[in-house]
Amino acid sequence: MLKIELQPLTLDDCKEVFNLYNNEDVLKFYAKTPILKEEHTPDFILKITSNGNRTWKIINASDSTRFFGVCSLHDYDKIKESIEIGGTLLPAFWGNNIMLNAFQILIEKAKINYSIKQIIGKTHSKNKMALRLVEKLNFKIVQSNEHETIVVMDVVR
Repeated sequence: MLKIELQPLTLDDCKEVFNLYNNEDVLKFYAKTPILKEEHTPDFILKITSNGNRTWKIINASDSTRFFGVCSLHDYDKIKESIEIGGTLLPAFWGNNIMLNAFQILIEKAKINYSIKQIIGKTHSKNKMALRLVEKLNFKIVQSNEHETIVVMDVVR
């Protein structure tokens, strides 16, 4: 199994982020392309790393130049005591438990850094690998239609 590490996503990661969000297999689970042109990548990174959004790049722990994807905690809601979790992985690394490990790290970060009772995830309803992933992490499906499935994990403190 590949050992991973999370590092804050920065503008130095533009090339990898553009390639990730323009990968044909990744885009099957997006309603629209998140980054239309490579020159828009810095704006996209600034958007997903600001206003309370915390986004990390997932890298190989023994080779920090090996980029696997990104993961994030976002949309913290103090009133509902919830936060959303998400991630996108390059298809070459699907099925290697990389996102499972990244989400385990993020769940711990969320418990430590936020006053939360729930972690929420959203994925395309046809993304069977993502649905298996959140099932392994004990998320429960709370809403689903043909386009989107929303899952929730109750946080035990």
